[in-house]
Formats: sequence, C-alpha cells, structure tokens
Amino acid sequence: MALSWWAGEIPETPAIVPSSSTVSFASLNGRANQIARALRRRGLGAGDGVAVLLRNQVEFAEVAFGTTRAGIRMTPINRYLTAEEVGYILADCDAKAIVADVSLREAALAALAGAPLCETRLLVGGSAEGFDDYTEARDAEEPSDIADPSLGTSMVYTSGTTGRPKGVFRSPRGTVSMVGLNIYGYREGGGDVHLCTGPLHHAAPLGFSLAAPISYGAGVVLMEKFDPAEVLRLVEE
Repeated sequence: MALSWWAGEIPETPAIVPSSSTVSFASLNGRANQIARALRRRGLGAGDGVAVLLRNQVEFAEVAFGTTRAGIRMTPINRYLTAEEVGYILADCDAKAIVADVSLREAALAALAGAPLCETRLLVGGSAEGFDDYTEARDAEEPSDIADPSLGTSMVYTSGTTGRPKGVFRSPRGTVSMVGLNIYGYREGGGDVHLCTGPLHHAAPLGFSLAAPISYGAGVVLMEKFDPAEVLRLVEE
C-alpha cells in the first residue's frame, strides 16, 4: 500500500506521465483500488493469476498496483509475441483473467482458445466480441482504499531461447525486497521523476522503473517505445 501512502502525502503530484494524459498519485491509487475490486467481483482472489497484454500505458500501472494489493499474481506478456506464443503463456500461468489492449485483440482472441480457465476478459481502448470493457469495469467500482489488502506478486516469463518460456515465480516477500532498496537515491519527500525507457512486460522495467519509483513517491514517465532522440527530449523536459 505504499502507493496509498503517497497518495495521501502528494495527491496531486504526477505519478504516471504517458503520451496521452497525466495521472496523479491520488488518481492512480484510486484506480488500483477499483481494479482490485473489479477483479474480486469477478471471482479472483489471493493467489489467482491475471495475464496482462498491454503496451506501456497507464492501464498497465493500474493493473500492476491493483493486483499487488489484492493478493493476485500478475503475468505480463510480451506484446511482440505471436498468438501461439501468447496462448502458451496464458495457459501455462493458469490465468483466470486477461487484460489486453485493443491493438492486441487479435493475438489475445487467438490465445484464449487454448486457455479455458481465463474467463474474465477485459479490453482497453475499444471493444471486441468476448471481451468486457476495461474502463466500464473499473469505473463501476469504488476508488477508496480496500479494507483488506493482501500482498500480490508477479510471475514473469523467460524469453524461451532454450525451449518454451519458463514462468519465474516470485514470492510476495521477494517482490517487497526487490523494490525495498532505494538504489536510485530518490528524495525521501517524494517528487522525483523516473524515465522508463523499457517495456513494462520485461521484469527489470516493471520492477525498477515502475514499482520501485512509485514506492518512493517518484513519478514515472512512460515511453511507448525506445527512441534515443525522444529520450534526450524527455530528459530535458
């Protein structure tokens, strides 16, 4: 619930700055609570799996922090994989839910054919047969802090260079220790800014460029994809 604490300390400070809009710490915390409730309403509980097939976008952060406080295991899936590869991971991680971006709906739809356990299907940014609208599901819930937070975790998959990708299960305690060290020297009062140049489906950006800075009250500027000139522009800005 570190995000919740910062939402009380610096509520209007930007937490996520994507290319489209800025989300404050208070807003991100509220959305994380809404996602936690939306998933619980659909039958997911502590230890259950949620797969994420998203770009570097605000909704990725919402799901990441929502599952972390709902005791849910999140598996981010590389958005550049084929439908067959996505389907393998979706089934292997025992996901009961998937959150996908509309731009990736074809891969998600094809992958779902081999994942019968994945009954909750939320689509961001559009509509498609077999999916519920992510925004509607989120906004139907109360944004106040949930009364019974339970520490969740992530299970990221290897690249699969030697056979099939392998899910790397990290215990909740391991997740805490991963972000529990202020390795970048963020200011104790919050307000620093971290530039995320890598894909959030990768373990390092997810942990060290999203979870860690937010835990220390540092906002995150999300790049959709790496571009050296854009990096320099954003650093200057």
